[in-house]
This record gives sequence, C-alpha cells and structure tokens, in this order.
Amino acid sequence: MDMLRRMAMGVFDIARKNIEEKIKTHIDDLDIRNIDSIDVLEPKIGEVVRDNQHKRYMVVREKTDSQQGLLVGLDIVKERWYHCLTYCPYSRTVSAEGGCRLETESVSRTDGMANTLKIKNLDEHLRRNPESVGGCPAPIHEFPVFDLVKRHSKNTYIPAIDELYDVFRNPEIQSRFRNAVVYRSNVTLLENATFKIWSSTDNDNNRKLFGEEAFSLLMNSDQSVIVQSARKDEILCVVLFKRY
Repeated sequence: MDMLRRMAMGVFDIARKNIEEKIKTHIDDLDIRNIDSIDVLEPKIGEVVRDNQHKRYMVVREKTDSQQGLLVGLDIVKERWYHCLTYCPYSRTVSAEGGCRLETESVSRTDGMANTLKIKNLDEHLRRNPESVGGCPAPIHEFPVFDLVKRHSKNTYIPAIDELYDVFRNPEIQSRFRNAVVYRSNVTLLENATFKIWSSTDNDNNRKLFGEEAFSLLMNSDQSVIVQSARKDEILCVVLFKRY
C-alpha cells in the first residue's frame, strides 16, 4: 500500500508540475521595463508584459507590419463612468448625480483612444469654464473611469465598445485574461463570475438615454458576452487597453 501511495503521489506531482508549467507559459512575466522592448522580445498572445511603470498587461493582438499590437491591463478596478457633484445653498447639502444629462462626443464604437482624448478635452474644458445655474455654485464634473488613464503610460486608453467585444468574445483570450487577473492580482471575482466592464462609448443610440448612460460589456460565467447600456453612475469594472 505504501508503494502504491508513493507511486500515486509521484504521478500527482508530475501532473501538478505540468499544470504549473502550462500556467507559467500562459502567464509569464517578461519583465519588460520599457514598453519599447516589446519590439525586440515579440511576446505572443496570452503572455504577460509590464511597462516602465510596472503596470501589467496581457498580449491580445501581436504586432505585425500591417497592424499595431494590443495589450489588455490586468490591474482591475471598479469605478463610475461619470458623475457630478452639486451643492444646494438652501439645504446646504452636496449631492452626487449620475448622467446630469451631459452629452459627450465620446461616441465612437471602434476607437477608444479617440473617445478617451475627447473626454480628457471635455474634462479640461469644464474645469476651466465652470457654469453656475440659478446662482448656485457650479457643479463639479468627475470622470473617474477616464482619470485612471492618467496614472498609466502613453497609448493607454479606455476601449470603445466594439474593441471590448472583439477581444473578449474569444473564449481562449477571455479564459487567459481571467486566469491572469486571478494569478497576478488575486481577484477571485473574475475567475468564474459574471461581471460588467465599462467602455468609453457614450450611448447616443437613444435620445432619452444620451447623457445618462454609456455602453458596457457583460461577461458571463459561461464566457458569452453581451453589449449593454448602463447608467454612468454605476460602479463597474474598468479594463485599460494599450497599443504598441
């Protein structure tokens, strides 16, 4: 019995090592201090790299002569797309509202970098040109999702809805992404869960919703994905994209 137990344990150890090696192959930190080194190392889809700010990304599209490479961030956070703070001098209270009927030009379904730049410019404009209503102090506009981009290196952006959909509708990419997030960040939420990810695309399909809602991607536990509209003051997951 002892010999059989030792043999069984030996087989188990070999299987475990094979699994660990397979995971390591899929989630291998190439330790890229400078993102420019990617051109030399040429990482493959599913591998994990990091930039000079030690932010980790997974390769989801390899760079070729005809297209840019694409990375997906693994530092998952939750934030609101947009909200504004208003002060009522009569009740002396501050309230946080959702859309505030703020219509933006961030409506591209395919170019998240362009959307992100438009929100950046809008944010700067609103801060430079505050508008008060009825004698009340001007509202404070906040774009928490887009503020995250400021903490990362260049070419980082909030993806447009079609970019999100095209990447995560691939079951293999989605599975590797979930595993990499759990492996690197210990975020068990993503392992087998259903969750939503913000896109940078404002919802201008419905005039009643424009200004109040933006598009998000629902990622189901069975790895199916659905495009949905969500109120901008909802707290959803944020995944950054980066071109190289």
